[in-house]
Amino acid sequence: MEVSIFFWIGKINEVKCIVKFWTMIIGITSFICSYSIRSEIITSVYNNPNVTHKSNYKFKIKIYYLVIVLIQFILLIIWSFTQRGLNVRKRYLKNVGYYDIEICSIGNEYILSSVYCIDYLLLVTKKIYLTSLISCILLLFCHLVIIIDIENIIFHFIVFFVAIFIIMYINITFVGPKLLLVLNTFLNTEYSALSGYHTIRCQSKLYEDQSKKNTKFFLDTYDVNNNFMKRYSLNYNYDYYTFNEFNDIYSLSGVKTSVICSEEDINKNDYEKDTILLWDVQAIDYYIGTAVILIAFPIWYEEMKKRNKTFCMEFYAAGWDDNVMAPICDDDHQYPCPDIIVLGTGQLTIRYNNDDIIDLNKYFQNHFLKTGISFESILNKYSLYDYRVNGKWLAIPYAQDFRVFRFNITTFDYCISQGYDLHYPPWTWEKAFEYAGIIKDCTSEPGFQILFNYGEDLRFFVVLCQALGIPFFSEDSNLYLKKCGFRNPEYVKKLNILKELVENHNINMWLDEAAVKDWQEKPYPKTSLENPIIPFDENLAYKSYIIHGMMYDNLYSFVR
Repeated sequence: MEVSIFFWIGKINEVKCIVKFWTMIIGITSFICSYSIRSEIITSVYNNPNVTHKSNYKFKIKIYYLVIVLIQFILLIIWSFTQRGLNVRKRYLKNVGYYDIEICSIGNEYILSSVYCIDYLLLVTKKIYLTSLISCILLLFCHLVIIIDIENIIFHFIVFFVAIFIIMYINITFVGPKLLLVLNTFLNTEYSALSGYHTIRCQSKLYEDQSKKNTKFFLDTYDVNNNFMKRYSLNYNYDYYTFNEFNDIYSLSGVKTSVICSEEDINKNDYEKDTILLWDVQAIDYYIGTAVILIAFPIWYEEMKKRNKTFCMEFYAAGWDDNVMAPICDDDHQYPCPDIIVLGTGQLTIRYNNDDIIDLNKYFQNHFLKTGISFESILNKYSLYDYRVNGKWLAIPYAQDFRVFRFNITTFDYCISQGYDLHYPPWTWEKAFEYAGIIKDCTSEPGFQILFNYGEDLRFFVVLCQALGIPFFSEDSNLYLKKCGFRNPEYVKKLNILKELVENHNINMWLDEAAVKDWQEKPYPKTSLENPIIPFDENLAYKSYIIHGMMYDNLYSFVR
């Protein structure tokens, strides 16, 4: 496009006329094709198992563009032979009179219009429909100015200002809101916290009138024997994204199964409505975990309703064992077949090995095509290794487990008074482990302890590695292999602080010492399958309520 400008300026001749049309058409077509191929590449990147590989977008797309451009090239050659060089036109200039002016011949208008039609075809077939429409309008103006000899300068000004208006309209209407979305600066938006159940609410005036949405829902509850318990009438508040009766339902107990439907669907027969089955890990004594998921149902329901699809949702309290170990979805239909299962990160691999999980890549891709925002960009970087296996996204993180770091001020004050070099936070992990040793020297008791619960030692280790910048996996871009991150000597060196913490007994024992001793006396396991599962000491767990020095803990400890 830039090259064609040089052939539109200055004195013209027959060759210059042909070249300027060629460069202009080639520039327009190249822009459209490159932009379209780029969108294909960007889309394919999100499904590519290794970003260092070449993008695997469809080869037929390249063939399609190549054939189209070849046809256009042939038409341009044919058109060049119909170009008659220069035409002499008379122009009238006020107070001067008539004078002759040389302009380029446009040759065969039908062939030239066919060349433009190819560009129209390329634009219409693009997946980004908004830019296709805008580009078609701009291309149409260019087409008219070339084909039609209009002397009125007002027309040219109209074309110019319409082009400027379209560009401004794109930025104001589409680019602006995207920037506001990224910067979290929605107009007239208020944020506050709902005390008591740690739910964030968002009130926004940008959404459509609530009167058009379903606000009335019903919740049926069943006990462990599948006996009906009670039906609850719920009213959804789209300002705060929760039910007005949330305080009534989150404290329910004894609920094994619950089904929520809109007012329109609650009394329909099963064959008249679809029911999505979700297994969660909620214990039947506490409904709070299910209630938190429940408040998202009306939003999901409204999205499906826009597509003329309605459904109910059944919540089944599978617990932490059945959610991962119970058989599901067999060919003989002997077992239930949940659509969604809430799993812990460590449980995901079991369901994956049992071939119980579908590939979510196409849903991630649809989200990107619909919103222009990649789903991966809103996840933390460790999700790439937690939920993505062999290039396939297998799960979506929806809840974050929090851990807190507590310390005993009395112990610190005492040791400081005894001359030990201790200081209040902030600390690094290196400093915290150093203080654990100082507290042991001061009090003869280990200065560090972790939460006594199954798997907490592994969670602590994961958090420590993340804080120290140690990846569990690293990718070899040359061999296209994933390697264990602990094979890097630099990362192993960083973990020396943990080795010293344990070897010097600066951390409270949390495991069953008899099981540890038995493991030490046996030959070293030859495979990972031979590694024993060492339980934590139940008796020590009762002593964990007392914090002697510092403790890696959870939020529930504050209600003890």
